[in-house]
Amino acid sequence: MKSQMQYIDTDGGRSRYYRYSRIGDCVIRSVALATGADYQDIFEEFTDRAVRIGVFANDDRIWRSYLKELGWQEHRLPNPRPLVNTIRVSQAVVHCRSGYSGHLTAVVQGNLHDIWDARQCKAYAYWQPQ
Repeated sequence: MKSQMQYIDTDGGRSRYYRYSRIGDCVIRSVALATGADYQDIFEEFTDRAVRIGVFANDDRIWRSYLKELGWQEHRLPNPRPLVNTIRVSQAVVHCRSGYSGHLTAVVQGNLHDIWDARQCKAYAYWQPQ
């Protein structure tokens, strides 16, 4: 049996470039962490894509299309929704809910990497490489 998912407090590299880390950048942060990409590279890529289609960089169309292009696959989870800490994957971007808000978080080497502990949130789906 796998050990319990641990929580790792990280801003995904944002603090290397910007002063504030708690600004609602979960999409950029989680994709950078899960894919191993540089935060600034993901920030710029998502911003460019968003400008081209007239949405914000955290729009579902931006990150979903990016992960698809990388060859990542979505795995939808059944009702009742499991908690994030019960998902047993090594590497993933997890789409979950915290209260009424959607949130993306990253699983890296089987542990949750984020600026807050989302292990008790309900997971709707996760994306992982093929």
